[in-house]
Amino acid sequence: MNVRRFTAPVIGDALAMVRRTLGEDAVILRTRKVRRGGLLSFLSRELVEVTAASPDHKPLPCSQVTDRAAQLKRGLESVPAAGLVQDLREEISDLKGHVRELAEQVKFERMPSLPERLAERYKDMVRSGVEEHIAKELAQELNLRFKGEQLEEGELVDRELVGMLAARIPVRRPPPTAGKRSRIIALIGPTGVGKTTTLAKLVTSYRYWGRNDTALVSADTYRVAAIEQLKTFASIAGLPIETVYQPTAMRNVLNRHAQRDAIFIDTAGRSQADAEKLDELAAFLEAAQPDELLLCLSVSTRLEDQLDIIERYRRLKPTGIVFTKLDEGRGPGMIVSALENCSLPATYLTCGQNVPDDILTANPRKLAELILNPDGLSELQRTHFEEWIAAESRAEPSEEAVG
Repeated sequence: MNVRRFTAPVIGDALAMVRRTLGEDAVILRTRKVRRGGLLSFLSRELVEVTAASPDHKPLPCSQVTDRAAQLKRGLESVPAAGLVQDLREEISDLKGHVRELAEQVKFERMPSLPERLAERYKDMVRSGVEEHIAKELAQELNLRFKGEQLEEGELVDRELVGMLAARIPVRRPPPTAGKRSRIIALIGPTGVGKTTTLAKLVTSYRYWGRNDTALVSADTYRVAAIEQLKTFASIAGLPIETVYQPTAMRNVLNRHAQRDAIFIDTAGRSQADAEKLDELAAFLEAAQPDELLLCLSVSTRLEDQLDIIERYRRLKPTGIVFTKLDEGRGPGMIVSALENCSLPATYLTCGQNVPDDILTANPRKLAELILNPDGLSELQRTHFEEWIAAESRAEPSEEAVG
């Protein structure tokens, strides 16, 4: 497989260059926008770069990548000191790009033999973050259910795959009321996943808990900034907030707000590898006895790390997962893989920093459609999911749990 990169002002010109150079059987590996020319950034032009490969040639041996690195090392002494840093950056960038392209070749050389349309959707699933074995299982199942000519019908393939992917995304939204007593909802998770901001979105958004009588409790006594951030949100929203420094004080605080619809508890971020800190968190949760314990995970976190977090936080008995930073991830496919490896449902998704807007109900079909449409995800990320949020705002949220 011969991998080449082509740059042109518009995508149509770049694709024409691909066909002329590599032929009609060329496979598009990646497209992106780049800037070229000009001494300053505002004088440069925005171009489209297409990385494509021809299956008619053998893949570039990995040894050439090693040789290139060796050449770079030998040539450093001959480069003038003034230009050393810039030249080194460019060389390393090119080398990394080539390694990524080789990785793409290896990945898709293991792809099962499938009809063209189904093969493209298999690639979309893998690129969106679905584990290869899951993508292969779905594609092969669909390949066995329909005849060859049927699998060339784009609408049929997409419709069936959306349904199959959606079936693998269990979701549940915590009900907005708890009857005669306050509903206690606590958020947990590693540092930096956005627990405090997620909590603020939930309690202030009218699509969720914004119409209810709620109170906030901060048990994150390790970060002064987190307490101040939550106090700011509470002040703007006109909500009462209290800080709990010891587990023994938790029950008294909750009792003071027992007549409210819900009490939200913000907790300190804890590394899944720090057993001692997880023990401290467990003591706060034992005192609170929350009805809902939502584990926050970032979509931009590697799947291996997510699975490790889920496994180590399992001892705290979370009831659902909030997937944060959908606006930063390469795709929502890892949600399928994460949920495949645990017995928890997805509850909410967050997609930006704006409070209270950038939060969504986990919707299996919409997530499945995004997995099969990486270009559509890029557009939603650019607009911070405005279209999805607007559609959800027009629909009156159900008070029943989903899934």
